[in-house]
This record gives sequence, structure tokens and C-alpha cells, in this order.
Amino acid sequence: MDFMSLTDGVISFAKEKIDMVMDFWDSLEDDRKKLLIGCVACAACVICVAAIAYGIGKARNMVTRKRTVIDELKRQREEIKLASDDLRQPMARMTSIIGNLSEREQTLEGREQLN
Repeated sequence: MDFMSLTDGVISFAKEKIDMVMDFWDSLEDDRKKLLIGCVACAACVICVAAIAYGIGKARNMVTRKRTVIDELKRQREEIKLASDDLRQPMARMTSIIGNLSEREQTLEGREQLN
């Protein structure tokens, strides 16, 4: 089956369905047509409102998650600052002690053992 015959089959199927719907539409009274158009318009509005509400909900959820991640990163940054401050003081003290010991040590082997 080639592409052209497939396309012709699809077009003829679509034409038949459109003709069937048009026959149905022509058979309706004017009041029923107006009612059907109103129902379709109302359904379209409800779908649009639902889609907008869903989008707003997803955006709000994303903002909340973003804010939570930023708060967690801020907390971790503060913890790291505190930990680095706590580690600086003992490291400075150890460096000064090792420096004093190496100045006192006279032999090369003693200095190597300190390192």
C-alpha cells in the first residue's frame, strides 16, 4: 500500500464523518443548535479554567520547592561557616605548637619526626 492510496482512504473517511455530522447538525432545530453551541462553549471555558488552575498550582509548587531548597542551602552554608571557624582555632594552635617544637629541636631526625 503506497502513501497516496493511504492518504486517499483517510480523506474519504474524514469526508464521510464530516457529512454525517453535517446531516445531524442540519436536522436539529434552531433552539437545539443554540443549546448545543452554549454547552460546547461552556465546556471549553471549564477546560480552560481547569488548565489555568492546574498551571498555577504547578507554578506555586515549583516556587515552594525552590524556596525550600534555597533555605536548605542557606542553612548548610551557615553550618559550614561555623564548622570552619571551629576548625581554624585548633589548627592555628597546632601549627604554633609544631613551630615551637621544631625551633627547639636541634637534630635533623627530630625535626623529621615532628613533620
